[in-house]
Amino acid sequence: MPLREVQFIITAPETAKLSKPQQRVARSHAARSAHARERRLRTSQYQAQNKREWLNKMNFSLSKPAEIVTVLPASRKDPFTSFARPLILLEQMLFDHYLMQ
Repeated sequence: MPLREVQFIITAPETAKLSKPQQRVARSHAARSAHARERRLRTSQYQAQNKREWLNKMNFSLSKPAEIVTVLPASRKDPFTSFARPLILLEQMLFDHYLMQ
């Protein structure tokens, strides 16, 4: 990340006149901060809209709970010792991924 120069905004009473370069720096800073605030607002609105569209597309409803269907109990144990060996964590995650599809 490139180093950025720190700019200080000079404030003065209205009776004091700012030089042209000082006015330019102050106005430039005000414009950048205003544009950044608007951009952050637009970005958050866009992300919220996309999330709503995605939820609607996937037929999810925020009011109803998700239905969980598993072959193994929630304790993550093989109740009948039917596996050749115990599953490691990664294998459990892959197994769950396969079952949820």
